[in-house]
Amino acid sequence: MITLITDRISDSALYLKRRLDEKLVPNNIVCSEEKSYIAQYLPNAIKSSKAVILCGDTVAIKQLIANTFGLAMFYDKHCEKNIEKRCNETKQPVPPQYMMDRLCELPENFAHYSLSYGRQCGCHGEINKCFVSVLPDNEREVDALFNTYLLQTIQRLYPLGVCKVFKIFGMSPKQASDIAYEICAGLKSVSHRCETSSALDTRLTLMFNSKSSEKFIENACRAVADAYGQYLYANCDTTLQREVVKILTQLKKSLRVAESLTGGLIASKVVEVEGASRVFDEGLVTYSIPSKCSRLGISPYFVDKYGVVSNQVAHEMAMGLLKNGADYAISTTGYAGPQADAGLPVGLCFIAIGTHKGVSVYKNVFTGTRNEIREQASNSALYLLWKNLMNL
Repeated sequence: MITLITDRISDSALYLKRRLDEKLVPNNIVCSEEKSYIAQYLPNAIKSSKAVILCGDTVAIKQLIANTFGLAMFYDKHCEKNIEKRCNETKQPVPPQYMMDRLCELPENFAHYSLSYGRQCGCHGEINKCFVSVLPDNEREVDALFNTYLLQTIQRLYPLGVCKVFKIFGMSPKQASDIAYEICAGLKSVSHRCETSSALDTRLTLMFNSKSSEKFIENACRAVADAYGQYLYANCDTTLQREVVKILTQLKKSLRVAESLTGGLIASKVVEVEGASRVFDEGLVTYSIPSKCSRLGISPYFVDKYGVVSNQVAHEMAMGLLKNGADYAISTTGYAGPQADAGLPVGLCFIAIGTHKGVSVYKNVFTGTRNEIREQASNSALYLLWKNLMNL
């Protein structure tokens, strides 16, 4: 058993729990805001577990471990240099000495991990033959430490299973889950987790035990591809925007977007991806009718004739981008709520995808809160572009 101890159910703690589950490692999670409870619980966890992982404020946790087990604290000069180096690289101020004194101290017989993000270093050691790891509440740091250090240690303690992650878009939670259940019902020794967000993005994880053959895993992956078809956009844990940027980069093509309903969400998602500057030319938030007309060359009489939320206006928005030199174009217009024009539903959205072959417009009616509708629309636009890029 691996015991995960935290003072709150944060993204970092949930990440650790998910990774352990995916590797089929027996684990439990204990959460308490009371340091006295953790101090009282810790000796039993050390005694009954092969490994204990504590996630939170590393300064407080290190001191708690030292106090609980009567360990001396010492100053790690190498940690100080590591923090200074990291601060210089990221142009952050180096912590004052009184803070550095606390950050760089750790219990005897423990060693700091190398620092990748933030300023709180994790550390690891052994107490009564139990491996103990202290991790900061920083998901990026935890991800780096888990893959670089913890995975190797856990593998020595347990035979690890194999997990395969698939990304699916456009299905309801029930649709995605039902298909996953049907696939796994015919596969012995395979468990799965199917998580669909309110933005219609699904993360499916298949978990195989350590005895599963490569052929068996290959057949299971093929079954997933056949069952989800065009809804499956990746065989790894990625995002729509990453896939779009990757393909545009390979094709050496550019993208421009004109957003009304989504208000810049599509552009924001694209520029999250490193290297997006090679393919992303321009993002316009043409929210008002005058903006659509002046920036995209649409006649106001045309807007009056068809309505600002219409197939025709979405088409002309994308055409305006193509005329300005885009290889690929996305435009959105719709009603995010809480109100829509008379006779039209909240959530109505027109998404146009433009290429050198022409412009295609897709009508959708999304549901949820105002921001959920905007997220669904922005993800749908990226998915439709991905399908176009893949010639699906």
